[in-house]
Order: sequence, then structure tokens, then C-alpha cells
Amino acid sequence: MVAAQLDTPPELISTTSGLMTAVRSLGASIGLAINNAIINSTLSKNLVPKVAAATLPLGLPQASLPALITALLADNSSALQSIPGVTPAVAIAALAALKDAYGVAFRNAWITAACFVLVAVIAILFLVDPTEEFNSRIDAPAEVDLVHIQAEMDAEPDHDKAATHLEHIAS
Repeated sequence: MVAAQLDTPPELISTTSGLMTAVRSLGASIGLAINNAIINSTLSKNLVPKVAAATLPLGLPQASLPALITALLADNSSALQSIPGVTPAVAIAALAALKDAYGVAFRNAWITAACFVLVAVIAILFLVDPTEEFNSRIDAPAEVDLVHIQAEMDAEPDHDKAATHLEHIAS
């Protein structure tokens, strides 16, 4: 946002600010959609296999697996206890598998975010340092008198005289 404003002619700063805000909001919406898609896709691929691999060897019947996953996702402990074949060991293993599946999903989301950040960092390397633009020159004066004072200050090497004129106008 700051880089866009510094590189924009003074008469277009407000337009640029509005466009940058709109683009930023659009980017956030797209980023959220990408993040949700990655997390949901990874969970749908990993949740059932991980929970099955962790619980079926402990004696959970195959028919109880869908109810177990539903109870885990709903965080419903009473429903979890009412599922046939669920023992404390099965419940602990299922929770560990659930956490593992979420860990994989969030890892993939963070890797994707890191890729976008890398692109942004590379783009930042091409920005120009605007410190030369920070001077006493007023780009968009608020009053007509300031325009005249600025012109006098730019034309006269004696800045004290222009400062005296500024004090006179201010009083």
C-alpha cells in the first residue's frame, strides 16, 4: 500500500489507495478459499485412513468406523462412548489419528502460504527506495497561500524571508 502511494502521482493517491484496498480484500478472499480447499482436501484424503489404521487393529469393528469419525469431528464424547467397540484405548488412538490428520492438513496450508510469501519477497526485491522523495516540497497543498509560499521558498535561496512571509500570513 505504501509503495503504491509513493509511486503514484499526487492527484491519483486516493484512487490508488481505494484500488489497493479492494485488491487486498480480493486477495484475502482468494487466499481464504485456497486455504480452505487445501485443508478440506487433505483432511478428506487422510482422516479416514489414519483413523482406520489407528483403531481397527485395536478391535474396533469396521461398521463402527463412520460413527467414530462423525463423533470425533463433532467433538461429541457421549456419542463416542455409545459406539460399539470403542474402548478408552480406541478413543485415544482415534484422537491421536485425528490430530495427525489435522497436522498434515495445516502443514500443507502453511507450505502453500510460504510459497506465496516467497513470491512476495522476490517482488519486494524489485521495489525502489523512495527516500529521495521525502523532502520539504509539498505535493498537494491545502491552501492557495501555501502554493505561493512554496513557490517563493523554491525560488529564493533566502528561506528566512519566506518563513517571515509565512508567519505574516498565519497571523
